[in-house]
Amino acid sequence: MKIGIITQPLSRNYGGILQNYALQQTLIKLGHTPYTFDLRISYTWRDWAISAIKNIIKCIIGRPYKFPPTIFAVKSQEKILRSFVENNIAIIKPRIKRLTVGPILKNNLDAIIVGSDQVWRPKYNYCIQDMYLDFAKDLDIKR
Repeated sequence: MKIGIITQPLSRNYGGILQNYALQQTLIKLGHTPYTFDLRISYTWRDWAISAIKNIIKCIIGRPYKFPPTIFAVKSQEKILRSFVENNIAIIKPRIKRLTVGPILKNNLDAIIVGSDQVWRPKYNYCIQDMYLDFAKDLDIKR
């Protein structure tokens, strides 16, 4: 059975990448062919600036803070992790921002699975309704 895995973006999330790799390996051992939807997020100068301002405010009022890594450090980390993902995880391309039925139909998937508990944390997911498979409610597909 061809199974699509929906999970957190794999850009710089070590735990998410390992979880996805383990899930794919388990599905393969069970005789299935898994593919991961490659969700795209980008870390921009604006994101960094907002995070930096929040942490400066935390510093001023005496709360614990952690200054965000520079955009250059993030891009360097993403490049290394991207290499692992491309060599070890079967991905449905192209990278997408939102889930739609298009890639499911195009890749003739028989089932879709949400592959991580972290996807239901609003703090880490800007399209949480996708994780409830809202986009595929009219599809006749195993979930």
